[in-house]
Amino acid sequence: MRMRHMANYPPYFFTTMITFSSEEEGVALKKAIEVHKSLMANVSPKAVVLGPTAKSIARMNNRYYFQIIVKYKKMSRSCKNFFGAIDDGNARDWFEENTHDN
Repeated sequence: MRMRHMANYPPYFFTTMITFSSEEEGVALKKAIEVHKSLMANVSPKAVVLGPTAKSIARMNNRYYFQIIVKYKKMSRSCKNFFGAIDDGNARDWFEENTHDN
């Protein structure tokens, strides 16, 4: 259990995986990078955001897959809103309202 605590794994940290897929590799990767930037602006500085990386099986059924893994102990309010939007199926709306092109 001490190893799990040192590596920020459950039950000491929460872990969330966000998966992106598209028939075009560039589209999936671009969206994963955009969400990564948004997450970095909204999660606690103590959170660990891994990725985006290709999933272990990067292409399946003519779709490309990327993932972001977020490890956190306590979630910020804006991050709660982000994950709530994902659960409600409104992640696209949240993302468009809370990110801006540079």
